Amino acid sequence: MKYRFSTLQNSLFFGFAGVIGLILAVCFSFFYAFFSLYLSESVSSSHKNLCSSISGAVDAEILKMNTVSMNVVYSNLISENFRDYLGLGRSKPGPVGKWKSAGAIFDMIWAIIGPFQTVSQVNVYSTGGSVIGAGLYNMEETARLEDKLWYARTAALGGSRDIGLPERIPALELRNVALKSHLFVPLRRLFSSERFVGEGIVEVLQDAEVVFAPAERVKRLNKDVEVFVLDAEGRQAYPFGGGPSGGDARADGAYYAGLIARGELAPMRMKDLPGTKVATYLRSEYSLWDVVVVEPKSTAYLPLRRFTAVLALSSIAMLALGWFAAYVAARRLAVPLKELQAALGGMDAPGLVDPELGPPSIGRASIREIDGLRLAFEGMYEKLRGSTKELVATRSEETKAKMLALQSLMNPHFIYNNLAAIGAMAEEGRVADIKTMCDDVSHILRYVSSGAEAGVELREEISHTEKYLKCMKVRYGDSLDYEIDVPSGMLGIVVPKLVVQPLVENSIKHGFNVSPPWRLSVRGSAGDGIWRIEVSDDGLGFEPGARQRLEAQVASWAGSGKLPPLGIEGMGLLNIVLRLRMLYGAGFVFEVSEADGRGARVTVGGRIDGS
Repeated sequence: MKYRFSTLQNSLFFGFAGVIGLILAVCFSFFYAFFSLYLSESVSSSHKNLCSSISGAVDAEILKMNTVSMNVVYSNLISENFRDYLGLGRSKPGPVGKWKSAGAIFDMIWAIIGPFQTVSQVNVYSTGGSVIGAGLYNMEETARLEDKLWYARTAALGGSRDIGLPERIPALELRNVALKSHLFVPLRRLFSSERFVGEGIVEVLQDAEVVFAPAERVKRLNKDVEVFVLDAEGRQAYPFGGGPSGGDARADGAYYAGLIARGELAPMRMKDLPGTKVATYLRSEYSLWDVVVVEPKSTAYLPLRRFTAVLALSSIAMLALGWFAAYVAARRLAVPLKELQAALGGMDAPGLVDPELGPPSIGRASIREIDGLRLAFEGMYEKLRGSTKELVATRSEETKAKMLALQSLMNPHFIYNNLAAIGAMAEEGRVADIKTMCDDVSHILRYVSSGAEAGVELREEISHTEKYLKCMKVRYGDSLDYEIDVPSGMLGIVVPKLVVQPLVENSIKHGFNVSPPWRLSVRGSAGDGIWRIEVSDDGLGFEPGARQRLEAQVASWAGSGKLPPLGIEGMGLLNIVLRLRMLYGAGFVFEVSEADGRGARVTVGGRIDGS
């Protein structure tokens, strides 16, 4: 089911907001995907650079150690002096000759190590167990090669280098207390005589802290990064002593050696490990040692997380800005249209005819089409206003003409009734009464025929009614008794002309068909903004169906808007009802009922303000 928005502004806003949100979502998704890949590559590249840097530094130290060992092995002077030192030369030197040979070896080893001490110590072992060395300490001693754990391995390599794990050198510790518990990385190789007979082993020692200084620097600068260096057999060379595992296998180089052996850690590719870490490793082409860099994911991907947070906040801010722009645009389009709609809905008769009221205000939208619509509406409003004024004036004149027509019908009606009364009095020879009545009738005729006003103050209408009742009193004498009770506060109310006297006249004509005396009363009341005049008599009352016929005649006239064909006879009540309805609309009062005891009661009225 298709959803429909209740207002144009909502429709425009949600339409614009949806388009803006979709565009931003596509743009930011692409942007995030691109930069997350870029940042992931940056993290991986950083790991690769660390591995390359550490591996290169370790290889450089091993290369120096290997170069020193090769220089010793291929030094004929060292070989000859060492043979003389061991008594294997052509001559058999005495203690002095042996001492000179040892001194020459010391000097040549120092020359190979160089002034900057390329390596820490160089020792030369004979197969007979003699040892002579120089570097950190010049020493001469004996040792059983068969007791050395590395001897068999080194001898089996037949002259190739054998790089050992960092280890303590007891001979150096005995001679220098500062070297106690100090670790050295050894490189050993077998050297042979000219006839390729093994004569001994060259041992080159380098301070482990020098070899692994880059790894120590990385850990010092970033405590969250772990560095493992594994030899060609997967044994942990760094951190020294296997490292504190703390119950976590991933804090031990053996764990990463196992991953490498199983192919779960590819060279130079960052790998997400189970848990919260990532790792990258590089295998050196020279030493075949592996360097593994391990870092928590929270640290490694911190730039990505920060970028994600910044991008999310930027997205929210831009989305909010876009939605605000959509709201402003929708409002800019919708508000003038809403004002135009309100102006059209607020067009009423008072606004169209009141000269002090201008056209409804509609703000400028600064949009050509809407401003053109506003100008067209204002022009249409002015034309409609002029047409309405003309129509109202025409209707007013028409209503006034109808009122005057109805009112004019009362004049001959009144004259007819009173001439009939004077004729009856003439037959009875009541000359004096005829003169009195003629005087009153002349006053009444002046009131009836004076001007063309549709309304008079109630005091004038009551005065006119009272004169008429005096005329009737002259005619009927003691047979007629009347009472007028209208509060003085009502006398200033403007009422239709000839609205009370015809009711009195109608009561006398139709209500007094019983034996006298006759009683008639006129009472006034006001309340809730309505004035009421009640005329009651003690006659026979209304004929059956008379009220219904009167209401049907009024409804017929109201539907057609035309005056009904009225004659002089039988038009008093209908005339009054028509004029009340024309003047007060649905707010007029016309009630007929039976009076208390007997007789009829007719009540007429309308709004005091006349509207």
